Amino acid sequence: MKHLIQFYLFLLVVNYSHAQMGEAANTDVKFFAQVMLNDATEQEFASLEADLKTNPYVFMVRLDRITNGLFIITQDVATFDQSVFNGWIGERTHLIECYRDGIHGMAEILPFNSNFCSSISE
Repeated sequence: MKHLIQFYLFLLVVNYSHAQMGEAANTDVKFFAQVMLNDATEQEFASLEADLKTNPYVFMVRLDRITNGLFIITQDVATFDQSVFNGWIGERTHLIECYRDGIHGMAEILPFNSNFCSSISE
């Protein structure tokens, strides 16, 4: 009987811990940035992409070398804007043609096409 009670207490603790972790994950806000980059060398693009992929605050990075569109999703940041992004890319801010950010899952993601920069300035 003693082992049965210990087993039920263990299950109760595991269920409570799992519920708490689920709540924390649901309140996690992720931001995104869409950046149209100016033409650059393959080496510059590869270096930028590699640096962003190793950034602990970046959840995902996608760089489309056909459109020069860069898309990132953040993690573990309280706030996010262009000044934060510029800090992450350092001296490569000259590569930015136009920039857009928002809360992932709440703001619309725009396609990287020839109208991208003009559509975000409206």
